[in-house]
Parts: sequence; C-alpha cells; structure tokens
Amino acid sequence: MQRFTLPFQNSKGQGDDTQEGRRRGVGLLVKAIDTLIPGISFNGVAMINFVGFQKMVEALGGVDMCIDQRVESVHYARNGRYMGEDIYSGPGYVYTPGCRHLQPWEALDYVRQRENLPHGDYDRQRHQQQFIMAMFKQLASKGTLTDISKFSALKNALGQLLTLDLGQTDVTDWIFSFKSLRPSDVTMIQTNGGQYASQDVDGKSFQVLTPESDQLMQALKADQVAGFVAQHPDWVASSSATTAPK
Repeated sequence: MQRFTLPFQNSKGQGDDTQEGRRRGVGLLVKAIDTLIPGISFNGVAMINFVGFQKMVEALGGVDMCIDQRVESVHYARNGRYMGEDIYSGPGYVYTPGCRHLQPWEALDYVRQRENLPHGDYDRQRHQQQFIMAMFKQLASKGTLTDISKFSALKNALGQLLTLDLGQTDVTDWIFSFKSLRPSDVTMIQTNGGQYASQDVDGKSFQVLTPESDQLMQALKADQVAGFVAQHPDWVASSSATTAPK
C-alpha cells in the first residue's frame, strides 16, 4: 500500500489554506493518482473552500436536486439553527428523500454529511457527485459555462475563495471545450462500487481499491470507461437523483 505525508499542512499541523498550501495539496493528489494510474496527466485544477462553495450556490440562487436517502445533519438543529463545527447535540436537521430546492446553507450542509449513513463516506461522495451534476445542469441551462462574460462574473464574485489553475490553456479555450457538452454526456462513477474495502495496516484500517477498481483505472487510462460502465452499471452514482422537477 502506497502512503503519503500531508504537505498541505502548516508547521503547526493545521490545514494550510494559503495559495502555496493549496499548491502542495494538489501536488500530493496528483502524485497519489499517478501512482494508481501511471501516465494520467492533468490539464487543470479548480479548488473552492466552504465559504466559496456557499457563495457560488448563492450566485446560482440555490440548487434543485433530489435527496436519495434520509440524512440527519450533525451541524444544524431541526429548526435550522447552526449547532457548531462537528458538535452534534441532536436532533439534527433532516433531509428526507424527494426532490427539492436547496438553499445555499442547506446545499453545503447536505454534501458534508457522512455520519450515521449506511456506507459512510461513500454515501457522502455519491451525494457530492449528485450535487455536482445538479449544479452542472443549472449552469448549463443558464449558459454560464459557455459564455465568457457570465463565467468571468461568477469567477470574480468568488474572488480568492476559488483557485483556478488551467495550466497553459486560456480560460476562453477551456470554456469553448464545454460548448457541445451536455449533462446527459456525463456519467458519475464510484470507485469500489460505493462499497467498503477495508484493510488493516499497522493496526489501522485503510480503504483500498478492489481488483475491479484497478480495472476501472486501467480503463480510464485506455479511454475505455464506457465499456467498463456497461459491465458494471451498478457503479454509476444514482444519476436519477440529480434533478428536481420544476
């Protein structure tokens, strides 16, 4: 098992949210993925923090999506009052299954939850993927991703809360690449099929990639993901829960 140190921490062992800290964090991520799939290259990176996330959803006027399972917040009380950072006094704010419009604070809170869910962080990852798809649909419907002025206005509204590094590609060219891309062209996939694959190392439990996930990584490298999905349809992250009816 390949393990890495955490270069995105500062000298006090705390998260380093500076530009340099983010750069080191991205470097670690690239190194980890390159270890899993040698030869995969990155064309650009976008990073956003919690405050930026909420401001982005505010700029969109909230987001429409469907909740696929009961989720109880560990951050907000039933009346919607913030209870504090990771301090769960219960009962928490409940997201019930069904399609709805999420306010900015609800969207951020919902995609952070993993406690008391059947598959823990795998459920959270699925919800995050569903949110990304819902947001993508909303951005696409407003033409934000294909209009340089609208995209620039959104980017400027987020300011330093958004880190966008497109490498050698100009933002206009990057936006042009989205011109013919539709939400129906995007498929969200979960590694390990969204199931736990635990392994004890030195008395600690780690999540590892299953042989099937290794096959997915090789399919990604060979540009044969469509074939893998056809053989593993249950690995698709519940795309039916991404759009709320108008």
